[in-house]
Amino acid sequence: MDAADEIWNRAALNGGGPDPSRGDLALTAVLGLHSLAMSGGLLDAVERVTPEQLAAAVEGYQWLGLDQAAEVVAMVRQEMDAGALDDDRGEALEVRADDEYARAIPGDQTLVDAFRTRLAEVPDAFKPALSTHPDIG
Repeated sequence: MDAADEIWNRAALNGGGPDPSRGDLALTAVLGLHSLAMSGGLLDAVERVTPEQLAAAVEGYQWLGLDQAAEVVAMVRQEMDAGALDDDRGEALEVRADDEYARAIPGDQTLVDAFRTRLAEVPDAFKPALSTHPDIG
C-alpha cells in the first residue's frame, strides 16, 4: 500500500482522521456522497445527507477538479428545492441525475485519478500517511 492508498483509506473509513486537512475533508465528503449514490442512486444520496454534507461534497468535487459532478449534484438539490419530488418530475429527475452522474463519474477510477492528481499537485493539502512519517520506521 502506498501513501495515496493510505490517505484514501483514511478518508473512506475514518472521515479523514483526526484534524483532517483541506484535501482530506474534500476527499471524505466526495467519497461519502459517492458511496451513497452508488448504493441507492444520486437522488437518494442527496436526500440522505445534511445540507452541510452536501455543500462539502459539491466543494469537494470542485476541489478535485470534478466540476461536472459538482454541477450534477447541485442541480439535483436545486430541482428538489423547486419541488421536483412533490409532483410528477421526481422519476424523471432520478433518471436524469443517475445518467448525468454516470457521465461525470463513469467509475470509481475517475475519483481515484482525480485524487491522485490533486495529491501530486498539492501534497500539503493532505495529512501525511503514517507510512511516510519520518518518525515511523
